[in-house]
Amino acid sequence: MEILYDNCIPNVYKELENLFSKEEWKKKYIVLFGMNAPSEIEMEYFYENNIPVQGFVDNNKDKWGFEYLGCKVYSPDELLGEYKENAFIIIASRAFYAMKKQLLEMGYNESQIYALKSFGLESVTPFSKEENYEYQIMDLKDIQQESLEIMKYIREFCDARGIRYFLAFGSLIGAVRHDGFIPWDDDIDVLMPWEDYLRFCNEFSDTEKYELFSKHRKEPKYEICNITFAKIISKNTVTEVFNFPLHTRRCVGVDIFPMNGYPDDEQERKMYELELKNLYMIWNRDVTRRIGSDSFKMTAYNEMWEKLEEAMTRYDYNSSNYVGSVAIDPDNHSVAPKDRYEEPSKIMFEGEMFDAPQDVDYVLRSTFGEYMTLPPEEERNPRHFFHTYRLIEKNIGRKDDK
Repeated sequence: MEILYDNCIPNVYKELENLFSKEEWKKKYIVLFGMNAPSEIEMEYFYENNIPVQGFVDNNKDKWGFEYLGCKVYSPDELLGEYKENAFIIIASRAFYAMKKQLLEMGYNESQIYALKSFGLESVTPFSKEENYEYQIMDLKDIQQESLEIMKYIREFCDARGIRYFLAFGSLIGAVRHDGFIPWDDDIDVLMPWEDYLRFCNEFSDTEKYELFSKHRKEPKYEICNITFAKIISKNTVTEVFNFPLHTRRCVGVDIFPMNGYPDDEQERKMYELELKNLYMIWNRDVTRRIGSDSFKMTAYNEMWEKLEEAMTRYDYNSSNYVGSVAIDPDNHSVAPKDRYEEPSKIMFEGEMFDAPQDVDYVLRSTFGEYMTLPPEEERNPRHFFHTYRLIEKNIGRKDDK
Protein backbone atom coordinates (compact mmCIF):
# COMPACT_ATOMS: atom_id res chain seq x y z
CA MET A 1 0.00 0.00 0.00
CA GLU A 2 1.38 3.38 -1.01
CA ILE A 3 0.48 6.65 0.67
CA LEU A 4 0.65 10.10 -0.87
CA TYR A 5 -0.39 13.06 1.24
CA ASP A 6 2.01 15.96 0.70
CA ASN A 7 -0.45 18.17 -1.19
CA CYS A 8 -3.59 17.45 0.85
CA ILE A 9 -2.94 19.27 4.13
CA PRO A 10 -1.50 22.43 2.49
CA ASN A 11 -4.55 22.52 0.21
CA VAL A 12 -6.90 22.53 3.20
CA TYR A 13 -4.87 25.27 4.85
CA LYS A 14 -4.90 27.29 1.64
CA GLU A 15 -8.67 26.93 1.34
CA LEU A 16 -9.20 28.19 4.90
CA GLU A 17 -6.76 31.06 4.35
CA ASN A 18 -8.60 32.08 1.18
CA LEU A 19 -11.87 32.30 3.07
CA PHE A 20 -10.69 34.79 5.70
CA SER A 21 -7.53 36.32 7.07
CA LYS A 22 -6.40 35.07 10.47
CA GLU A 23 -7.72 38.24 12.12
CA GLU A 24 -11.09 37.83 10.39
CA TRP A 25 -11.28 34.20 11.51
CA LYS A 26 -10.77 35.28 15.12
CA LYS A 27 -13.92 37.43 14.91
CA LYS A 28 -16.04 34.49 13.78
CA TYR A 29 -18.11 32.16 15.95
CA ILE A 30 -16.61 29.02 14.39
CA VAL A 31 -18.55 25.77 14.59
CA LEU A 32 -17.52 22.49 12.94
CA PHE A 33 -20.41 20.27 11.86
CA GLY A 34 -19.32 16.65 11.69
CA MET A 35 -16.48 14.62 13.22
CA ASN A 36 -14.07 13.10 10.72
CA ALA A 37 -10.68 13.40 9.05
CA PRO A 38 -11.33 16.82 7.46
CA SER A 39 -12.34 18.11 10.90
CA GLU A 40 -8.90 17.11 12.18
CA ILE A 41 -7.15 19.21 9.53
CA GLU A 42 -9.42 22.17 10.22
CA MET A 43 -8.69 21.93 13.96
CA GLU A 44 -4.95 21.75 13.30
CA TYR A 45 -5.13 24.93 11.23
CA PHE A 46 -7.13 26.84 13.85
CA TYR A 47 -4.97 25.54 16.71
CA GLU A 48 -1.71 26.46 14.97
CA ASN A 49 -2.99 29.98 14.31
CA ASN A 50 -4.47 30.52 17.77
CA ILE A 51 -8.01 30.85 16.37
CA PRO A 52 -10.74 29.81 18.84
CA VAL A 53 -13.33 27.20 17.84
CA GLN A 54 -16.61 27.09 19.75
CA GLY A 55 -16.98 23.35 19.35
CA PHE A 56 -18.38 20.54 17.26
CA VAL A 57 -22.03 19.89 16.58
CA ASP A 58 -23.35 16.49 15.61
CA ASN A 59 -26.79 15.01 15.06
CA ASN A 60 -25.86 11.82 16.90
CA LYS A 61 -27.03 12.43 20.47
CA ASP A 62 -24.70 9.70 21.76
CA LYS A 63 -21.77 12.03 21.06
CA TRP A 64 -23.14 15.07 22.88
CA GLY A 65 -21.17 16.16 25.91
CA PHE A 66 -18.00 14.30 25.00
CA GLU A 67 -14.72 15.92 24.03
CA TYR A 68 -13.33 15.52 20.53
CA LEU A 69 -9.95 16.92 19.43
CA GLY A 70 -9.93 19.19 22.47
CA CYS A 71 -13.43 20.60 21.83
CA LYS A 72 -16.77 19.69 23.32
CA VAL A 73 -19.45 18.07 21.15
CA TYR A 74 -22.89 19.71 21.26
CA SER A 75 -26.29 19.23 19.72
CA PRO A 76 -26.96 21.72 16.90
CA ASP A 77 -29.65 23.40 19.01
CA GLU A 78 -27.38 23.80 22.03
CA LEU A 79 -24.62 25.61 20.17
CA LEU A 80 -26.56 27.19 17.31
CA GLY A 81 -30.16 27.30 18.51
CA GLU A 82 -29.95 31.03 19.23
CA TYR A 83 -29.06 32.77 15.96
CA LYS A 84 -25.59 34.32 15.94
CA GLU A 85 -24.80 36.85 13.25
CA ASN A 86 -21.06 36.11 13.31
CA ALA A 87 -21.49 32.33 13.20
CA PHE A 88 -19.59 30.46 10.49
CA ILE A 89 -20.33 26.74 10.23
CA ILE A 90 -17.96 24.48 8.31
CA ILE A 91 -19.33 21.16 7.10
CA ALA A 92 -17.05 18.36 5.95
CA SER A 93 -19.42 15.48 5.32
CA ARG A 94 -21.06 13.49 2.55
CA ALA A 95 -24.35 14.49 4.19
CA PHE A 96 -23.65 18.17 3.42
CA TYR A 97 -26.97 18.84 1.68
CA ALA A 98 -29.07 17.50 4.56
CA MET A 99 -26.95 19.36 7.12
CA LYS A 100 -27.11 22.59 5.13
CA LYS A 101 -30.91 22.29 4.90
CA GLN A 102 -31.04 21.78 8.65
CA LEU A 103 -29.03 24.96 9.28
CA LEU A 104 -31.10 27.01 6.85
CA GLU A 105 -34.24 25.90 8.68
CA MET A 106 -32.61 27.12 11.90
CA GLY A 107 -32.34 30.61 10.40
CA TYR A 108 -28.75 30.68 9.15
CA ASN A 109 -28.05 31.95 5.64
CA GLU A 110 -26.00 30.58 2.77
CA SER A 111 -23.03 32.88 3.48
CA GLN A 112 -22.63 31.39 6.98
CA ILE A 113 -22.50 27.75 5.81
CA TYR A 114 -19.44 26.39 4.07
CA ALA A 115 -18.65 22.98 2.57
CA LEU A 116 -14.99 22.11 2.92
CA LYS A 117 -13.84 20.70 -0.38
CA SER A 118 -13.14 17.00 -0.65
CA PHE A 119 -10.04 17.50 -2.76
CA GLY A 120 -10.02 15.14 -5.70
CA LEU A 121 -7.15 13.49 -7.51
CA GLU A 122 -6.42 16.68 -9.41
CA SER A 123 -5.13 18.21 -6.17
CA VAL A 124 -2.52 15.56 -5.42
CA THR A 125 0.45 14.21 -7.31
CA PRO A 126 -0.71 11.19 -9.34
CA PHE A 127 0.86 7.79 -8.84
CA SER A 128 3.12 6.54 -11.60
CA LYS A 129 2.20 3.42 -13.57
CA GLU A 130 4.55 0.49 -14.02
CA GLU A 131 5.71 0.09 -17.59
CA ASN A 132 5.46 -3.71 -17.70
CA TYR A 133 1.69 -3.69 -17.11
CA GLU A 134 -1.30 -2.58 -19.10
CA TYR A 135 -3.86 -0.75 -16.96
CA GLN A 136 -7.39 -1.78 -17.96
CA ILE A 137 -9.98 0.53 -16.37
CA MET A 138 -12.58 -1.21 -14.19
CA ASP A 139 -16.08 0.19 -13.79
CA LEU A 140 -18.26 -0.21 -10.69
CA LYS A 141 -19.73 -3.53 -11.88
CA ASP A 142 -16.22 -4.89 -12.47
CA ILE A 143 -15.17 -3.85 -8.95
CA GLN A 144 -18.26 -5.44 -7.41
CA GLN A 145 -17.69 -8.69 -9.29
CA GLU A 146 -14.04 -8.81 -8.19
CA SER A 147 -15.10 -8.20 -4.57
CA LEU A 148 -17.72 -10.96 -4.84
CA GLU A 149 -15.08 -13.46 -6.04
CA ILE A 150 -12.93 -12.59 -3.00
CA MET A 151 -15.94 -13.02 -0.72
CA LYS A 152 -16.65 -16.45 -2.17
CA TYR A 153 -13.04 -17.41 -1.48
CA ILE A 154 -13.38 -16.18 2.13
CA ARG A 155 -16.57 -18.23 2.54
CA GLU A 156 -14.89 -21.41 1.31
CA PHE A 157 -11.83 -20.81 3.52
CA CYS A 158 -13.95 -20.19 6.63
CA ASP A 159 -16.41 -23.05 6.02
CA ALA A 160 -13.54 -25.50 5.65
CA ARG A 161 -12.08 -24.49 9.02
CA GLY A 162 -15.17 -23.69 11.05
CA ILE A 163 -14.30 -19.98 11.24
CA ARG A 164 -17.29 -17.75 11.99
CA TYR A 165 -17.98 -14.69 9.85
CA PHE A 166 -20.94 -12.38 9.17
CA LEU A 167 -21.75 -10.01 6.33
CA ALA A 168 -21.77 -6.55 7.89
CA PHE A 169 -22.53 -2.83 7.56
CA GLY A 170 -23.46 -1.67 4.03
CA SER A 171 -23.02 -5.16 2.62
CA LEU A 172 -25.66 -6.49 5.00
CA ILE A 173 -28.01 -3.63 4.10
CA GLY A 174 -27.41 -4.42 0.44
CA ALA A 175 -28.24 -8.09 0.97
CA VAL A 176 -31.58 -7.24 2.61
CA ARG A 177 -32.58 -4.25 0.49
CA HIS A 178 -31.10 -5.14 -2.91
CA ASP A 179 -30.30 -8.90 -2.74
CA GLY A 180 -26.68 -7.93 -3.25
CA PHE A 181 -24.59 -4.80 -3.47
CA ILE A 182 -26.11 -1.45 -2.72
CA PRO A 183 -26.10 -0.27 -6.37
CA TRP A 184 -23.52 2.45 -5.73
CA ASP A 185 -21.40 0.53 -3.19
CA ASP A 186 -17.91 -0.60 -4.14
CA ASP A 187 -16.75 -3.01 -1.43
CA ILE A 188 -17.80 -5.81 0.96
CA ASP A 189 -17.53 -5.74 4.76
CA VAL A 190 -17.28 -8.75 7.07
CA LEU A 191 -17.28 -9.18 10.86
CA MET A 192 -15.48 -11.99 12.70
CA PRO A 193 -15.45 -12.80 16.44
CA TRP A 194 -12.01 -12.08 17.88
CA GLU A 195 -10.76 -15.67 18.17
CA ASP A 196 -11.98 -16.49 14.66
CA TYR A 197 -10.42 -13.28 13.33
CA LEU A 198 -7.01 -14.19 14.77
CA ARG A 199 -7.29 -17.72 13.43
CA PHE A 200 -8.16 -16.32 10.01
CA CYS A 201 -5.13 -14.01 10.04
CA ASN A 202 -2.77 -16.76 11.23
CA GLU A 203 -4.03 -19.58 9.03
CA PHE A 204 -4.50 -17.70 5.78
CA SER A 205 -1.78 -18.28 3.21
CA ASP A 206 -1.38 -15.86 0.33
CA THR A 207 -2.16 -17.23 -3.11
CA GLU A 208 -1.07 -16.18 -6.57
CA LYS A 209 -4.17 -13.96 -6.71
CA TYR A 210 -4.98 -12.96 -3.11
CA GLU A 211 -3.05 -11.46 -0.21
CA LEU A 212 -4.17 -10.84 3.37
CA PHE A 213 -3.06 -7.42 4.59
CA SER A 214 -3.21 -7.03 8.39
CA LYS A 215 -1.14 -5.87 11.35
CA HIS A 216 -2.36 -9.05 13.07
CA ARG A 217 -0.32 -11.19 10.69
CA LYS A 218 2.86 -11.83 12.61
CA GLU A 219 5.19 -11.31 9.66
CA PRO A 220 7.86 -8.61 9.24
CA LYS A 221 6.28 -7.18 6.07
CA TYR A 222 3.18 -6.21 8.10
CA GLU A 223 5.09 -4.67 11.01
CA ILE A 224 3.99 -1.23 9.81
CA CYS A 225 0.36 -1.21 8.80
CA ASN A 226 -2.03 1.73 8.61
CA ILE A 227 -5.29 -0.17 9.24
CA THR A 228 -6.55 -1.79 12.44
CA PHE A 229 -8.48 -4.57 10.72
CA ALA A 230 -7.71 -7.06 7.93
CA LYS A 231 -8.15 -6.79 4.19
CA ILE A 232 -7.93 -9.48 1.53
CA ILE A 233 -6.82 -7.87 -1.70
CA SER A 234 -6.88 -8.97 -5.31
CA LYS A 235 -3.27 -8.57 -6.43
CA ASN A 236 -4.09 -8.12 -10.12
CA THR A 237 -5.95 -4.87 -9.44
CA VAL A 238 -4.89 -1.42 -8.33
CA THR A 239 -7.03 1.43 -7.04
CA GLU A 240 -6.41 5.08 -6.35
CA VAL A 241 -8.24 5.82 -3.11
CA PHE A 242 -8.84 9.19 -1.54
CA ASN A 243 -9.40 8.78 2.19
CA PHE A 244 -9.20 12.49 2.94
CA PRO A 245 -6.62 13.78 3.75
CA LEU A 246 -4.62 10.77 2.51
CA HIS A 247 -4.31 9.62 -1.08
CA THR A 248 -3.46 5.93 -1.20
CA ARG A 249 -2.98 3.26 -3.81
CA ARG A 250 -3.98 -0.28 -3.02
CA CYS A 251 -6.12 -3.08 -4.49
CA VAL A 252 -9.75 -4.14 -4.70
CA GLY A 253 -10.50 -6.10 -1.56
CA VAL A 254 -12.86 -7.21 1.21
CA ASP A 255 -12.56 -5.62 4.67
CA ILE A 256 -12.64 -7.97 7.68
CA PHE A 257 -13.38 -6.35 11.04
CA PRO A 258 -12.73 -8.09 14.37
CA MET A 259 -15.51 -8.28 16.97
CA ASN A 260 -15.11 -8.39 20.72
CA GLY A 261 -17.14 -7.75 23.85
CA TYR A 262 -18.81 -4.54 25.04
CA PRO A 263 -19.92 -3.51 28.56
CA ASP A 264 -23.41 -4.47 29.81
CA ASP A 265 -24.34 -0.93 30.83
CA GLU A 266 -25.74 1.14 27.95
CA GLN A 267 -23.94 4.36 28.87
CA GLU A 268 -20.66 2.49 29.33
CA ARG A 269 -21.13 0.94 25.88
CA LYS A 270 -21.58 4.37 24.33
CA MET A 271 -18.51 5.70 26.10
CA TYR A 272 -16.46 2.68 25.02
CA GLU A 273 -17.58 3.06 21.40
CA LEU A 274 -16.64 6.74 21.47
CA GLU A 275 -13.27 5.84 22.99
CA LEU A 276 -12.61 3.48 20.08
CA LYS A 277 -13.51 6.21 17.59
CA ASN A 278 -11.30 8.76 19.32
CA LEU A 279 -8.38 6.33 19.41
CA TYR A 280 -8.75 5.84 15.69
CA MET A 281 -8.73 9.59 15.14
CA ILE A 282 -5.46 9.84 17.07
CA TRP A 283 -4.06 6.83 15.20
CA ASN A 284 -4.93 8.49 11.91
CA ARG A 285 -3.86 12.01 12.87
CA ASP A 286 -0.64 11.37 14.80
CA VAL A 287 0.65 8.04 13.47
CA THR A 288 -0.47 6.66 10.11
CA ARG A 289 -0.47 10.04 8.39
CA ARG A 290 3.27 10.17 9.01
CA ILE A 291 4.10 6.74 7.56
CA GLY A 292 6.63 7.24 4.79
CA SER A 293 7.64 10.71 5.95
CA ASP A 294 10.64 11.93 7.95
CA SER A 295 8.40 12.64 10.95
CA PHE A 296 7.35 8.98 11.32
CA LYS A 297 8.63 7.47 14.58
CA MET A 298 8.52 3.70 15.11
CA THR A 299 8.45 4.15 18.89
CA ALA A 300 5.33 6.32 18.71
CA TYR A 301 3.77 3.85 16.27
CA ASN A 302 4.35 0.89 18.60
CA GLU A 303 3.11 2.77 21.66
CA MET A 304 -0.11 3.74 19.90
CA TRP A 305 -0.64 0.20 18.63
CA GLU A 306 -0.39 -1.11 22.20
CA LYS A 307 -3.13 1.34 23.24
CA LEU A 308 -5.31 0.17 20.36
CA GLU A 309 -4.80 -3.49 21.20
CA GLU A 310 -5.60 -2.88 24.86
CA ALA A 311 -8.84 -1.14 23.91
CA MET A 312 -9.85 -3.75 21.33
CA THR A 313 -9.29 -6.68 23.72
CA ARG A 314 -10.58 -5.10 26.94
CA TYR A 315 -13.86 -7.05 26.91
CA ASP A 316 -13.70 -10.74 26.04
CA TYR A 317 -16.11 -11.88 23.34
CA ASN A 318 -17.00 -15.21 24.94
CA SER A 319 -17.77 -13.82 28.40
CA SER A 320 -19.63 -10.67 27.24
CA ASN A 321 -23.37 -10.25 26.77
CA TYR A 322 -22.91 -7.54 24.15
CA VAL A 323 -20.55 -7.68 21.17
CA GLY A 324 -19.60 -5.50 18.22
CA SER A 325 -16.77 -4.37 15.97
CA VAL A 326 -13.68 -3.12 17.79
CA ALA A 327 -11.69 -2.32 14.68
CA ILE A 328 -11.61 1.39 15.56
CA ASP A 329 -12.22 2.42 11.96
CA PRO A 330 -15.93 2.04 11.11
CA ASP A 331 -18.36 4.78 12.14
CA ASN A 332 -20.88 2.12 13.15
CA HIS A 333 -19.75 -0.76 15.34
CA SER A 334 -22.95 -2.87 15.02
CA VAL A 335 -23.16 -3.45 18.77
CA ALA A 336 -25.89 -5.90 19.79
CA PRO A 337 -26.62 -8.60 22.37
CA LYS A 338 -24.40 -11.57 21.56
CA ASP A 339 -27.40 -13.85 21.05
CA ARG A 340 -28.33 -11.73 18.01
CA TYR A 341 -25.14 -13.04 16.39
CA GLU A 342 -24.65 -16.41 18.09
CA GLU A 343 -26.13 -18.74 15.46
CA PRO A 344 -25.45 -17.43 11.95
CA SER A 345 -28.33 -17.17 9.50
CA LYS A 346 -27.98 -17.47 5.75
CA ILE A 347 -28.63 -14.55 3.41
CA MET A 348 -28.61 -14.15 -0.37
CA PHE A 349 -26.04 -11.77 -1.81
CA GLU A 350 -25.61 -11.52 -5.58
CA GLY A 351 -26.99 -15.03 -6.07
CA GLU A 352 -24.71 -16.56 -3.42
CA MET A 353 -25.54 -17.61 0.15
CA PHE A 354 -23.39 -16.16 2.94
CA ASP A 355 -23.49 -16.12 6.73
CA ALA A 356 -25.22 -13.21 8.45
CA PRO A 357 -26.16 -12.32 12.05
CA GLN A 358 -28.91 -14.44 13.55
CA ASP A 359 -31.20 -11.40 13.86
CA VAL A 360 -30.38 -9.29 10.81
CA ASP A 361 -33.20 -6.78 11.29
CA TYR A 362 -32.26 -6.06 14.92
CA VAL A 363 -28.57 -5.53 14.10
CA LEU A 364 -29.30 -3.23 11.15
CA ARG A 365 -32.07 -1.28 12.85
CA SER A 366 -30.04 -0.69 16.03
CA THR A 367 -27.05 0.44 13.93
CA PHE A 368 -28.58 2.36 11.02
CA GLY A 369 -32.19 3.06 12.01
CA GLU A 370 -34.64 2.89 9.07
CA TYR A 371 -32.17 1.09 6.85
CA MET A 372 -34.75 0.26 4.17
CA THR A 373 -35.10 3.97 3.33
CA LEU A 374 -32.84 5.04 0.46
CA PRO A 375 -30.53 8.04 1.08
CA PRO A 376 -31.00 11.24 -0.95
CA GLU A 377 -30.02 10.79 -4.59
CA GLU A 378 -27.05 13.17 -4.31
CA GLU A 379 -25.51 10.88 -1.66
CA ARG A 380 -25.69 7.71 -3.76
CA ASN A 381 -22.06 7.63 -4.83
CA PRO A 382 -19.21 5.12 -4.48
CA ARG A 383 -17.30 5.92 -1.29
CA HIS A 384 -13.85 4.53 -1.85
CA PHE A 385 -12.36 4.45 -5.32
CA PHE A 386 -11.52 7.16 -7.83
CA HIS A 387 -9.68 5.13 -10.46
CA THR A 388 -9.51 1.34 -10.51
CA TYR A 389 -7.51 -0.78 -12.95
CA ARG A 390 -6.99 -4.42 -13.73
CA LEU A 391 -3.31 -5.16 -14.23
CA ILE A 392 -2.41 -7.11 -17.34
CA GLU A 393 1.23 -8.07 -17.68
CA LYS A 394 2.78 -7.10 -21.00
CA ASN A 395 4.69 -9.63 -23.06
CA ILE A 396 7.83 -7.52 -23.28
CA GLY A 397 10.86 -8.95 -24.99
CA ARG A 398 9.53 -12.52 -25.13
CA LYS A 399 10.40 -14.62 -28.15
CA ASP A 400 9.32 -18.11 -29.06
CA ASP A 401 12.01 -20.72 -28.58
CA LYS A 402 13.30 -22.20 -31.81
